Amino acid sequence: MVSFARTHCARAIFCCGAIAVLALFGLTATPVAAGASTDGVSPSGSKPALCAASAVHVAITTNRTAYAAGQLVRMKSSITNVSKTPCSVWLGLDPGFSPSFLVTNAKKKEVWDRCWVDDRSFGCSEVLYQDRLGPGQSYHTIAEWDQGSGTQPHPPERVHPGTYTVVTYYQDIARTAKVRFKISR
Repeated sequence: MVSFARTHCARAIFCCGAIAVLALFGLTATPVAAGASTDGVSPSGSKPALCAASAVHVAITTNRTAYAAGQLVRMKSSITNVSKTPCSVWLGLDPGFSPSFLVTNAKKKEVWDRCWVDDRSFGCSEVLYQDRLGPGQSYHTIAEWDQGSGTQPHPPERVHPGTYTVVTYYQDIARTAKVRFKISR
């Protein structure tokens, strides 16, 4: 198990390293606080306006509809520009933030979020960059969950058998997608 401090440092190093790599290749990442608005245009003006909800199709899938206890749940989030003009989406430099993955149980209680570390609640870095989606173009990413869930100071445990829902969403896009799956004994 990785300690909280070590994982926190690794995320910070990852984000700083990612920004340095983008700069090395002449790309820019515009740090924007979650929920902040740039009125649909990046500060540099190099990207098209942010995608409207009507311009995109957001989808989520799992690699199975049912899982055995402890079996890895693999989820794929995608967003496709269904309009006739280019638009931009906010993506997170830190995996877990835009697109977000949120798993809830049948009682709608959050049991896992991609920002969690060691199956425990943890905040993702909120450093975002704009990615251009041309007409018909898609972006996708994959998250994996080991069915663990916990809260500090208790160690994580496997979730109970039952029906679960995973929801995905992208920063500042008023559209979500969800899919249900089952976990057996």
